[in-house]
Amino acid sequence: MEIGRGSRIQNGVSVYRGVIINKWRFVGPHVIFTNDLSPRAGTTKWEICKTHLASGSSIGAGSIITCDISIGRFALIGAGSVVTSNIPDFCLAYGLPARPVSRVCACGKSRLDFSVHKSELIRDCCRERLIQEVIELAEQEIDNMDGPNAL
Repeated sequence: MEIGRGSRIQNGVSVYRGVIINKWRFVGPHVIFTNDLSPRAGTTKWEICKTHLASGSSIGAGSIITCDISIGRFALIGAGSVVTSNIPDFCLAYGLPARPVSRVCACGKSRLDFSVHKSELIRDCCRERLIQEVIELAEQEIDNMDGPNAL
């Protein structure tokens, strides 16, 4: 288990080996992470399955996060969700199973259309609600976005 600087992990969270929580993450109360895709008692070989929470991501209370997935940069998982697949950067996802329903800005306050340009991911609400270090992190992450989780 790795926990980055500035991250907040609330009460009753189950975090196991294989979970990587980078800088400035929020994990709400009673979130459960898993680290085994095929758990069985009495096995002779056990392989830890990793889960990666990217910079700025947040997970709402009571969510269950299965292993072998990534939650994207500044993504927001709604309370009570069951996350069974990768969640893209700057997306709001919720449900059972959790599915992306919109893009969100860096602070998570503004819901945005999926077609929004990455220049619109930091808005006035973000500058009012986030400390400067997190704004700078969001700017860096937006500049570095590419691959399957990018806009």
